Amino acid sequence: MVKEDILAAYEAMAEKYNELIDHKPHNAYYDRPNTLRLLPEVVGKVVLDAACGPGKYAEILIGKGAGVIGFDLSPKMVQLARERNGSNGQFFVHDLAQPMEMIESSSCDVVLCALAMHYVEDWNNTIREFHRVLKPDGVVVISIEHPFLSIPISPRNNILPWST
Repeated sequence: MVKEDILAAYEAMAEKYNELIDHKPHNAYYDRPNTLRLLPEVVGKVVLDAACGPGKYAEILIGKGAGVIGFDLSPKMVQLARERNGSNGQFFVHDLAQPMEMIESSSCDVVLCALAMHYVEDWNNTIREFHRVLKPDGVVVISIEHPFLSIPISPRNNILPWST
């Protein structure tokens, strides 16, 4: 995927995405509850919400007593995250594939990156940055889209191109 196309798509759908975030099945009933279960206790912890979208994870984590730093490639998503969370949390526009120079080394207890790493062409630098910003014994939780979401549908409308 081309980064410009990804950005354009999220800018175009940001408002609708935000409207659906509480009940969109894949997010609300599959990814989010399972991803949240992987997180440690966050009371008093600093959580980096990498690729924060409209700030739904941030809202939940702030509600549980975490301090949240969030960023997203989409300015509209960042604006929605700010609107959702008011003066709670710090949100800014940033590319997940670029160095996170604005975040101090060893400053985060948790790094959360939900449903975004599949947009990063080379994970090496991003993972190194996650490691750099984590405190010793910090936790990284990453969720990615299910591979079935990427399988093309054949012209015969079969899910798998080789099925009859």
